[in-house]
This record gives sequence, structure tokens and C-alpha cells, in this order.
Amino acid sequence: MGKHQSFSPPPPPPPLTGLELPPDPMTSVLEGRVNDEQGRLLPGATVQITQVGTYIAARSPGSSPIISPGRSYTLQVGKDGIFRLNRLAQGTYIVCAHGTAKYHLSSCEWGSRSTYVSIGRASANTIPDTKIVSGELIRIEVADATDRLAQEVKSPVGISIPGVFFRRAYRVGRVGSLTTYEIAVPRNRAMILRWESALRASDSKGSAMGLERDLGSALERDAFGQSKVSVRID
Repeated sequence: MGKHQSFSPPPPPPPLTGLELPPDPMTSVLEGRVNDEQGRLLPGATVQITQVGTYIAARSPGSSPIISPGRSYTLQVGKDGIFRLNRLAQGTYIVCAHGTAKYHLSSCEWGSRSTYVSIGRASANTIPDTKIVSGELIRIEVADATDRLAQEVKSPVGISIPGVFFRRAYRVGRVGSLTTYEIAVPRNRAMILRWESALRASDSKGSAMGLERDLGSALERDAFGQSKVSVRID
């Protein structure tokens, strides 16, 4: 008798995502474009489409209502500056766009009005262009000889528009004893610098860093004209 050859079935194909699945006649399509302040398209920008949660009333007296979270999709804008998402269920969605440069501001942040889209059943939907605005990139340099800030769970420094929006700066690197953070903020707005670390620190003038201070009073310019804030861990 001849030898039996072992046979391994081919691996299953990778699962399809909502971007790759073909249109479904019972679902809907959403598409749009992302551009900058000059109207130039922004290929490579990221778009997040999030379904608004569904409110479910309390089931019994004394119990709390429930918000059922909706689905969220993240996709990249194509070379033609257009994004398209198939197979969306009926509902209301929030569309947010994030740019390709460090100084780009998200279309849903810093007090910008979010784009809400109501999607019907089995419909094709095109929304107005989503605009990405250029902000000012601020560098925050913290002199921290032993890198104690590395133990912090969250970034210790951020910038806010009081009562509107707050964002933490993100850590981008460390050279020698200097730890650098960066954050993009709107131009020509009154903003607050927040120092949220329990570590005592001072600014470039030797004044103690409190929880909040006016950002404008803390800003400096480096040799290349870029805005920065200097902090020293005491």
C-alpha cells in the first residue's frame, strides 16, 4: 500500500472589517473629505466614526439607567482625500478627524463643534468637508535629573481653555537630564498651563509651579522661534 500523505487544510482567511466588507443592501454608507484651512485635501488623515450610545431606561425602581455604547470605527483618508465606510447600521454618529502634522488640531477638540450625522437605513450619506485647523506646537522642557516623572501614571503637564477643554502634553523624549513634552494648541486663545504632578517644580524664573497659571506668562522662544515652557524639578 502506498504511503498516506499528511494534509493540512489551508488557514482561514483573515476576518473582514467594516472597511473591507462589500456593501450590504440593509446597511448604509458614509463618506466625506478632510481638508485644511486652505481647502487642500489631507490624504493620510485619520477619521474616527463613533456611534452615539443608546439610552436604556432603568429596569426597576431605584436602579440606574444604562447607556449602551455604540460601535467605533477608525480609518485613514485615502490619497484622494476621501474616506468611506460601508455597512453602517442605522443611528447617530460623531465624526472626528485628526491631521497628519504635530501642529494639526483635531476637528472635535479645543471647543470645536463635533459633526453629528444621522444615518438612516439602507442609505448613502455624504457629509460636508471636515476641516483640520493648524495650531501652535508648544514644547515643554522639564529638567529632571533622575527622571522621577517616569513614575507618573499620567503626563504631569497640560493646557486648558477653562470650562471648555483640557489636554495633557505627551512625552516625546529625554536627552540627558531633560525630558520633553509637546502639545498643539489653538492660536490666539487665552489658555491655562496646568502642573498636576505632586513633585515640586519651578519655572525658568525660579517661581514655584502652582496647579494653574496663565500660559502666556510662562511661554518663551527658543533660538528657532518655537514656543516652549521651561520647568525644573526641585
